[in-house]
Amino acid sequence: MLQRTVAMLLAMGMVLFCAVKTSAQEIVTLPSGGLHSISAEELDNQLGVHFDMLTITLPPKPDEGVLYLDGKPLDTYRLLTRQQADRLMLFSSARVKTVSIGVTVPHEQPPQKKLKILCINRQI
Repeated sequence: MLQRTVAMLLAMGMVLFCAVKTSAQEIVTLPSGGLHSISAEELDNQLGVHFDMLTITLPPKPDEGVLYLDGKPLDTYRLLTRQQADRLMLFSSARVKTVSIGVTVPHEQPPQKKLKILCINRQI
C-alpha cells in the first residue's frame, strides 16, 4: 500500500513538473574573424522567433571569441532587452570559421518588469 501511494505521488509530481512552461537553449552561429556587430534581426532569423528579451546562457569558448555589450565583456546569464541585444559585439579569432553561443528566450517578462497597477482612489 505504501509503495502504491509513493508511486502515485511520484507520478502526479512528474505530470505537474512536465507541464511547466520552460525555455530551451538555442545555439546561434555567428561569423568569425575580427569584430562583428550582432543585430536583433540576425538573432530573430536564427532563433526563428521575434524576442523582446533573451539571455546568453553559453558564451563563446575563450579561445574563439568574446561577447561585448557597450564595450564591456558580457556576463553569462544576463537578461538582455531587444535594444541591448542590438548593441552586442563579438570579437572573434580568425582561426575558427564560426562561433557558437547559447541563447534562451524567456516566455514571460521577469517580475520586476511587469506593470503594476496601484489604486489611487481609496475609500476610507
